[in-house]
Amino acid sequence: MRSGDTSTILGDLLGQDPTGRLPLSRADVARLVSGDVSRWALRASQDPALVSRCRKPAPNGGAGVALVGARHLGPVVERLGKTVDVIHLKPVLFDHTLRWQQGEFSSSLALLAALTGERETTLRLLRYPDADRVLATMFDMLPAAIQADINTGQIPRGEGRPAARPDEAIEPAPVESEEPEESLRGIDDA
Repeated sequence: MRSGDTSTILGDLLGQDPTGRLPLSRADVARLVSGDVSRWALRASQDPALVSRCRKPAPNGGAGVALVGARHLGPVVERLGKTVDVIHLKPVLFDHTLRWQQGEFSSSLALLAALTGERETTLRLLRYPDADRVLATMFDMLPAAIQADINTGQIPRGEGRPAARPDEAIEPAPVESEEPEESLRGIDDA
């Protein structure tokens, strides 16, 4: 039985998604829905899956409803097992710098993901010394302003102001005086 299968207490299959998989006997359907509903089970077969069940008995003691779902592990393991042999860094564009300054990247890892086209979760799986090589190559490509932010541990926020490090307070911007400087007085008055 595959994800989305339901049956009656007599084992009649009411629905199946995807349809047309296997014809199941009533005994097979009854066995599948009779499993433990308090936790998932690992189906170890040539098509391994995590199997979860739920049952809702009828309030009058009659036939209830059961649901069996399976998450097939083959595609999950295949996706997680993808190894990264080569990481291509795209050129840093002026757009990347502007987006960095506008706070669109939450971290240097997010910027690296944008420059490589890889997901952050994939980049987190880089092994050393490969991680050092990739980060050093990216750092060398970055404009000086972004390098300075990364070196000081500051990531710009959405307002375009750098975020304070945890041990610093954010100082308000100084308010400019409405009065012109002494050296400029009288220039506009003439």
